Amino acid sequence: MGPKHTFAVAIKVFGFIKRNLSGAHSERWMLRARKGASAHRNAERDSPPINTAPVVSGGGFLKPPSFAKVIQVPTKSRNAVSATSMHTFTSFDGTRIAYHIEGDGRPVILLHGFGVDALGQFGEFDRLLPALEKRQEMFREAFGGAPPLPDPPAEGRPGLAHALLATGTRALLPDMRGFGASDKPARKECYEGSAQSRDVVALIDHLQLDAVDVIGFSMGCGTAAGLLALHPPQVKSAILAGVGDYVLEDNPMDFPKNWPIPDSVPRPITRSVWAEEGARILEEGEIIPGHLASAGLMAARATGADPKTLAAVIRGAVMPTWPLEALRSIEVPVLILNGRADLANQKIDRLLGLMPTARAASCEGDHNSTPYQPTFHKAVIQFFQEQWRLRP
Repeated sequence: MGPKHTFAVAIKVFGFIKRNLSGAHSERWMLRARKGASAHRNAERDSPPINTAPVVSGGGFLKPPSFAKVIQVPTKSRNAVSATSMHTFTSFDGTRIAYHIEGDGRPVILLHGFGVDALGQFGEFDRLLPALEKRQEMFREAFGGAPPLPDPPAEGRPGLAHALLATGTRALLPDMRGFGASDKPARKECYEGSAQSRDVVALIDHLQLDAVDVIGFSMGCGTAAGLLALHPPQVKSAILAGVGDYVLEDNPMDFPKNWPIPDSVPRPITRSVWAEEGARILEEGEIIPGHLASAGLMAARATGADPKTLAAVIRGAVMPTWPLEALRSIEVPVLILNGRADLANQKIDRLLGLMPTARAASCEGDHNSTPYQPTFHKAVIQFFQEQWRLRP
């Protein structure tokens, strides 16, 4: 789902293979993956051009409301955010942004990651499970194996929004542009210039909030960081969860040499190279067997999202590195929070060094399961409650 999430998914897939396939069996699996990629290149060379017309299915940008319908599960908890709590407003450039709002306490804005909407990230786990199951099946077909589905503890399965509401918080959950029930322009320029962060500023102004705290997960970290760089006075603290130092520079990514990545991918494989590879596959609309960059297209098919829209999001919002000077200028308290099994997000020393007000914490979980871990919820609530005690 952006370059970082695709890398995290890749680590999970091949961590699973390493644990469960060894010796000759593992070698046969890798040979099949490489042969699959080679066969695809040969077929591509001898075949007519691929139809790259937009796939307009549930969640396509021509049908904004339908993504929520794909994985919607009736909510049962008194503290859960319901689908009926959705509202919309017009953002700074005319883009329609949908958001959920629930509760009456101190407001917290929750910014979701790539490939999901707000309730898919922070709502009940069962809401996301059907999409995860579809994606897992596609991984089996493309790679000959797949990581197990996340199985968070029962206490964490209601999601972070539920945990916050149980403490008396007012939860604000926008579907970022390109996702969920918000507008989904399919042009890169619609996501450039911190557009998603500016949407959050517009939401704060729309709701006339005097003080608000923010948490971003995965892609939502970039949205939150961009928001902090804009210095809106209403934002008092932020949590960046599911993020690592690779967001700072376009350095080569640490892929093991035996991973099935075609020779056609430019070397060295930097963050921008890998993001562009994923965006290209989304645009072409064909899963390439044995090619890890197909993960984004798998996610699109699992949720019914429009691949061309996701490609535009990657190029406009996910691919740019974070501005160093803007990070140095952040003055509000920041917590960097990662799951201990989120292998792609363990290096955060440079982020901590750049943000003078930042500190770190950890919780249980890998990149997929962290949002549903009770220790994640506890760390989030403790940080925000600490901030609330320190200000009027």
